[in-house]
Amino acid sequence: MDTMARPLRHQWKVRTLVRRRHRTWVHAMTLATLGWGVWWFSVLLHKFMPGLTPGLGLTYVVTCALAGLGFCLAFFTLRARLIWVLLAGVPMFANGTLLLLPVLLSDEVEVLLTTRNSGGNEDASKDAAGTDRPADQ
Repeated sequence: MDTMARPLRHQWKVRTLVRRRHRTWVHAMTLATLGWGVWWFSVLLHKFMPGLTPGLGLTYVVTCALAGLGFCLAFFTLRARLIWVLLAGVPMFANGTLLLLPVLLSDEVEVLLTTRNSGGNEDASKDAAGTDRPADQ
């Protein structure tokens, strides 16, 4: 079989533009990364510099705003092809777990706030020997 010459091949313009859905997917992942970054930055500040820690309400508002927008963008990247369903699942999971974080950690946050407000003394109802003391003392 003879090969056919392709004299115009070098003039063919290669498409170098990134497709819109891929950009949307990248934006959704970027928002998830920023949201998790805000959350972990707040946790690290609480651990190493408790005086500079922003309130948990502010942390939740910022992370949920980023995650909500990222989840919507991830939802709009869905297409009818299996590969796009799988690819869109990654930022949907990352942003979805960030949206559910206040619900999942509500009990732990209450314990954290209680120990933080009591100055690190988890059980103020015990005396120095560790025995329970009556509430009227």
